[in-house]
Amino acid sequence: MSSRVVDSTIFAFDMNVFHVEPALAWDRFVTPVTTEWFAFFYYSYFFLLGAHTFPFAFVARRQGPLSEFGIGIVFIFALAHVIYMIVPGFGPYAYLADRFQHPLTGSIFWPLVEETVGAAGARKDIFPSLHTCVPTFLTLLSFRHRKSAPFKYTWPIVAFFTSQIITATMFLRCITSSIFAPASRSRASRSPSAFE
Repeated sequence: MSSRVVDSTIFAFDMNVFHVEPALAWDRFVTPVTTEWFAFFYYSYFFLLGAHTFPFAFVARRQGPLSEFGIGIVFIFALAHVIYMIVPGFGPYAYLADRFQHPLTGSIFWPLVEETVGAAGARKDIFPSLHTCVPTFLTLLSFRHRKSAPFKYTWPIVAFFTSQIITATMFLRCITSSIFAPASRSRASRSPSAFE
């Protein structure tokens, strides 16, 4: 991984375009309770991904949703990892550390998040955020197929978890990119016909 970081460029872009950095704006709401709430959802990303991957891998029989899922997930992960190399950064938790008034603390889920993120390498994989892209993609996929089981039962739950995961990435001082997932879902939904 390169020693180059572009946090200052990302922060300047956010401030010029959005006029706010969510992690800074939400710092006043940081308490052990709110940190645990969002850390729970941030950590649940792995379960949400597994809850879709394993059934698609071992149970799914309908080619349309299966192809759409496979192509979408591969596209998201492949493109995200290429972009990580182009746009390396540590995120607000490091770049803006001196501006936060309230420390992130918690007793159960926050330590799990810290341990998991700390074990994941260089910690420079902030843009695009797989933690926002993948759940958004799964929500769009679930909503698209909401007329059939299991999606007609699961899409509202997936959508709720996704909203909390996206908020958690900002609250827990990460940088988010939700635009990436709709593009992936759109690309994947056009591709399955080639495989049927």
